[in-house]
Amino acid sequence: MSGPRRPYPLFRWFVLAVCIVVWSAAFTATHLPPHRLPSTGGLSIPPILLHIVGYIGLGLMLMATLTVFEVAGWRRVLFAVVVLMVYAAVDEGTQPFFGRHASFYDWLANMAGSVIAIAVWQSGLRLTERLRRRAS
Repeated sequence: MSGPRRPYPLFRWFVLAVCIVVWSAAFTATHLPPHRLPSTGGLSIPPILLHIVGYIGLGLMLMATLTVFEVAGWRRVLFAVVVLMVYAAVDEGTQPFFGRHASFYDWLANMAGSVIAIAVWQSGLRLTERLRRRAS
Protein backbone atom coordinates (compact mmCIF):
# COMPACT_ATOMS: atom_id res chain seq x y z
CA MET A 1 0.00 0.00 0.00
CA SER A 2 1.51 3.31 -1.00
CA GLY A 3 1.10 6.65 0.75
CA PRO A 4 -0.11 9.86 -0.82
CA ARG A 5 1.63 10.86 -4.02
CA ARG A 6 4.14 13.66 -3.59
CA PRO A 7 3.87 16.62 -5.94
CA TYR A 8 6.64 17.26 -8.44
CA PRO A 9 9.06 19.99 -7.28
CA LEU A 10 8.33 22.15 -10.33
CA PHE A 11 4.60 21.91 -9.63
CA ARG A 12 5.18 23.12 -6.06
CA TRP A 13 6.94 26.24 -7.32
CA PHE A 14 4.23 26.82 -9.92
CA VAL A 15 1.54 26.72 -7.20
CA LEU A 16 3.60 29.09 -5.04
CA ALA A 17 4.04 31.49 -7.98
CA VAL A 18 0.30 31.47 -8.68
CA CYS A 19 -0.38 32.09 -4.97
CA ILE A 20 1.97 35.09 -4.97
CA VAL A 21 0.35 36.53 -8.11
CA VAL A 22 -3.18 36.06 -6.73
CA TRP A 23 -2.33 37.61 -3.35
CA SER A 24 -0.47 40.51 -5.03
CA ALA A 25 -3.41 41.19 -7.34
CA ALA A 26 -5.83 41.11 -4.39
CA PHE A 27 -3.66 43.51 -2.39
CA THR A 28 -3.45 45.87 -5.36
CA ALA A 29 -7.20 45.72 -5.96
CA THR A 30 -8.05 46.45 -2.32
CA HIS A 31 -5.75 49.47 -2.31
CA LEU A 32 -6.96 51.21 -5.45
CA PRO A 33 -8.39 54.65 -4.68
CA PRO A 34 -12.20 54.66 -4.93
CA HIS A 35 -12.21 56.65 -8.18
CA ARG A 36 -10.03 53.98 -9.86
CA LEU A 37 -12.23 51.01 -8.96
CA PRO A 38 -13.71 49.18 -11.94
CA SER A 39 -17.40 49.62 -12.63
CA THR A 40 -19.77 46.77 -11.84
CA GLY A 41 -21.93 47.74 -14.80
CA GLY A 42 -24.85 48.76 -12.62
CA LEU A 43 -24.83 45.55 -10.58
CA SER A 44 -25.32 46.11 -6.90
CA ILE A 45 -22.94 43.65 -5.26
CA PRO A 46 -22.95 43.88 -1.47
CA PRO A 47 -19.42 44.71 -0.26
CA ILE A 48 -19.62 41.99 2.39
CA LEU A 49 -20.05 39.42 -0.40
CA LEU A 50 -16.96 40.75 -2.18
CA HIS A 51 -14.96 40.39 1.05
CA ILE A 52 -16.17 36.84 1.69
CA VAL A 53 -15.61 35.65 -1.88
CA GLY A 54 -12.23 37.37 -2.09
CA TYR A 55 -10.97 35.71 1.06
CA ILE A 56 -12.35 32.34 0.00
CA GLY A 57 -10.07 32.70 -3.02
CA LEU A 58 -7.07 33.81 -0.97
CA GLY A 59 -7.68 31.07 1.59
CA LEU A 60 -7.99 28.31 -1.01
CA MET A 61 -4.83 29.48 -2.75
CA LEU A 62 -2.93 29.52 0.55
CA MET A 63 -4.23 26.07 1.51
CA ALA A 64 -3.23 24.67 -1.89
CA THR A 65 0.26 26.09 -1.49
CA LEU A 66 0.66 24.76 2.04
CA THR A 67 -0.61 21.36 0.92
CA VAL A 68 1.82 20.98 -1.98
CA PHE A 69 4.65 22.02 0.35
CA GLU A 70 3.46 19.22 2.67
CA VAL A 71 2.52 21.33 5.67
CA ALA A 72 0.25 18.80 7.34
CA GLY A 73 -2.95 18.73 9.38
CA TRP A 74 -3.42 21.13 12.24
CA ARG A 75 -0.17 22.98 11.40
CA ARG A 76 -1.54 23.84 7.96
CA VAL A 77 -4.83 25.02 9.47
CA LEU A 78 -3.19 27.03 12.25
CA PHE A 79 -0.67 28.64 9.89
CA ALA A 80 -3.42 29.55 7.41
CA VAL A 81 -5.66 31.04 10.12
CA VAL A 82 -2.83 33.18 11.51
CA VAL A 83 -1.62 34.35 8.08
CA LEU A 84 -5.14 35.19 6.91
CA MET A 85 -6.02 36.99 10.17
CA VAL A 86 -2.88 39.12 10.06
CA TYR A 87 -3.12 39.77 6.33
CA ALA A 88 -6.78 40.80 6.65
CA ALA A 89 -5.88 43.21 9.47
CA VAL A 90 -3.02 44.73 7.46
CA ASP A 91 -5.22 44.87 4.36
CA GLU A 92 -7.99 46.72 6.21
CA GLY A 93 -5.62 48.86 8.26
CA THR A 94 -3.70 50.22 5.28
CA GLN A 95 -6.68 51.06 3.07
CA PRO A 96 -7.26 54.53 4.60
CA PHE A 97 -3.86 55.59 3.22
CA PHE A 98 -5.37 55.11 -0.24
CA GLY A 99 -8.66 56.90 0.34
CA ARG A 100 -10.52 53.69 1.18
CA HIS A 101 -12.55 52.88 4.27
CA ALA A 102 -11.32 50.35 6.85
CA SER A 103 -13.93 48.48 8.83
CA PHE A 104 -13.96 45.86 11.57
CA TYR A 105 -17.00 44.34 9.85
CA ASP A 106 -15.03 44.03 6.62
CA TRP A 107 -12.31 42.23 8.59
CA LEU A 108 -14.97 39.87 10.02
CA ALA A 109 -16.24 39.19 6.48
CA ASN A 110 -12.65 38.50 5.42
CA MET A 111 -12.32 36.03 8.27
CA ALA A 112 -15.63 34.38 7.37
CA GLY A 113 -14.33 33.80 3.84
CA SER A 114 -11.07 32.47 5.27
CA VAL A 115 -12.84 29.99 7.55
CA ILE A 116 -15.03 28.81 4.67
CA ALA A 117 -11.96 28.26 2.48
CA ILE A 118 -10.08 26.34 5.17
CA ALA A 119 -13.10 24.18 5.99
CA VAL A 120 -13.78 23.40 2.32
CA TRP A 121 -10.13 22.55 1.68
CA GLN A 122 -9.76 20.32 4.72
CA SER A 123 -13.08 18.58 3.99
CA GLY A 124 -11.99 17.98 0.41
CA LEU A 125 -8.71 16.47 1.56
CA ARG A 126 -10.50 14.16 4.02
CA LEU A 127 -13.00 13.07 1.39
CA THR A 128 -10.23 12.41 -1.13
CA GLU A 129 -8.30 10.38 1.45
CA ARG A 130 -11.39 8.30 2.31
CA LEU A 131 -12.11 7.63 -1.35
CA ARG A 132 -8.48 6.64 -1.93
CA ARG A 133 -8.56 4.24 1.04
CA ARG A 134 -11.84 2.75 -0.14
CA ALA A 135 -10.43 2.20 -3.64
CA SER A 136 -7.35 0.34 -2.40
